[in-house]
Amino acid sequence: MARVKLKNPKGTRDLYPDELLRQRYITDAWRRVSTRHGCDEVDGPTFETTELYTVKSGDGIVGELFQAFSGKDPEQKAALQRGEPAPFAIRPEFTPTLARMYAAQARSLPTPCKWFMAGPVFRAERPPRGRLR
Repeated sequence: MARVKLKNPKGTRDLYPDELLRQRYITDAWRRVSTRHGCDEVDGPTFETTELYTVKSGDGIVGELFQAFSGKDPEQKAALQRGEPAPFAIRPEFTPTLARMYAAQARSLPTPCKWFMAGPVFRAERPPRGRLR
């Protein structure tokens, strides 16, 4: 039986213990500085409606999104087969989520509202040479 060598997806990297510790150290330092200066950390869902991104950036962004659908709805499946975008997309950036969250509770939030986020984002574009996804 031939051995199969499995590689990580192109444009990504694995974080081994030393690298992950370094990354967490930097992220935690950034978090401490941000909170010390009056910012609050927020987070949102890993996926949003595709419409949220197209409203902000136009239909051109659809090609840079990792699109998602449940696979259970026959109408969604038919729409995808017709070339329409999936109803959901994995977040390529956090700004639209942040704006949606702010708009949902704008009247009850303090002014100024200082938020930050440190979670992952996923863009399906081809990374330039030397850059990672």
